[in-house]
Amino acid sequence: MKHEAKSNLNVNSSQILFRIMESCVDQILILIPTTDLFWSIYDSKLLHSISAMLVKEVTVKILIHIEEDQNALKDEIRYKLRTWHKTYYQYQFLFKKIPHSYVSIIVDSVILAEVTYISEKQLLAQEEEIHPSISFFIQDARVSSSTSMFDILWIQSDFERQQKIKQTYFDIFKGFKLRSENYHRDWNFERKISKNSTNKNNNIQDNQSN
Repeated sequence: MKHEAKSNLNVNSSQILFRIMESCVDQILILIPTTDLFWSIYDSKLLHSISAMLVKEVTVKILIHIEEDQNALKDEIRYKLRTWHKTYYQYQFLFKKIPHSYVSIIVDSVILAEVTYISEKQLLAQEEEIHPSISFFIQDARVSSSTSMFDILWIQSDFERQQKIKQTYFDIFKGFKLRSENYHRDWNFERKISKNSTNKNNNIQDNQSN
């Protein structure tokens, strides 16, 4: 569905998407393949609208592709997300490139919305308000494959994050001359149990000898 100002029906696909979001009962998955698209979806207030409509039981996962050397940009995006997201929102960054150029929004693993934003050059050339182009897929094989792809990328992103955290702590301790040491503590009650067990075995052997 594309919004056209001169259309007889005058259907606004963004309003349809908001209505779908409002009906969500479980979770929303949002895959953003580029940082440019993140700023497009952020400036369009779509994320803010989602935040305002969702109920407490609904969780949202946002996965954003970013280059490995864009740490400053990552911090900026993280700051923007923290200004509006709720405690049940989760977001992660992914270094792996996404092969498509639209934002994927999956609602309850039933509805897939593919949101395409017009480029900046085209936007400057237009005088009228620009609406994103949104395609909807309902209970389709494409919905299932998109959900599976998101889950795989989310796991990969989490793995990358854990590896980076481990590397950070490894670098911290790398400069220190540390040695690996193992310690064993001989607890008193363990010695007592061991002693009683030995005495008991000796008594059994003495009885058998007699």
